[in-house]
This record gives sequence, structure tokens and C-alpha cells, in this order.
Amino acid sequence: MLVVYVDDFKMAGPTKNLALRREDFWEVDLEAGAVVRHHVYPRKKLYVPTEDDVLAFPMMGTSRVTEFDSKEELHVDDFNQGGEAKFDWWTGRTYFPLDRETPVEDFTYALASYKKKNPRSKTEAKNKVKE
Repeated sequence: MLVVYVDDFKMAGPTKNLALRREDFWEVDLEAGAVVRHHVYPRKKLYVPTEDDVLAFPMMGTSRVTEFDSKEELHVDDFNQGGEAKFDWWTGRTYFPLDRETPVEDFTYALASYKKKNPRSKTEAKNKVKE
């Protein structure tokens, strides 16, 4: 049985009284146009959705935008392409755009301006390493 917790963080009232989360959880963010996996528990690898995740959110594409709490940049890639990147321990959020018609670059720049962060393309990062 798959259980998905979706909270409305835009509710009225003080958020200080809410219990702190200790486990990762999902949110549907209609403003951002994405399904969001919140990573509360520290991890080293990028998040790859499970088969149950894909069944729970059938409109979720394979593009992902990862936002790290400790960095000012966004990591953009496709979770079906290549191996998983390894990082230092991190927490943050992984966005999976709902609209498959919109190019991921457009979504990334919209999200970056919304979050005031710099988008980071996997292709650009590879080219910098090669230089």
C-alpha cells in the first residue's frame, strides 16, 4: 500500500506550532507546476522516483530539478539518463515538472527566478570539467 502525504504549507496561522518533519515527503505545488519531494533526511545521491511514485503521480515527467538547502544553484537533469551523481550529505527538494509539454529549461529558469537561485545544467557542468 502506498501512502502519500500532501500538506498545504500555505495555510493560515503560525507555522511554529507544526511538528518538525523527520521523514521525506511529497507535495504537489501547483504554483510551481511540479510534484515536489522534500528531502528532510540527509542523503548523498539524487532522488530517483520509485515505480510507486510514478503510479501515484502519472503526470510526472523524467526531468528533475534538485534544490539543495546548502547551495545557491539548482541541479537539472533527467533521472533516466546516466548514473546518479554523488554529493556530500544534503537536504533540500527535488521538483518533477507536471507539464511534459514545457521544456525543462523553461521550468528551471521559472523556478530559479521564483526561488532566486542560479540554475545549473548537467551538460554545462560536464563541459566545465572537460575544460
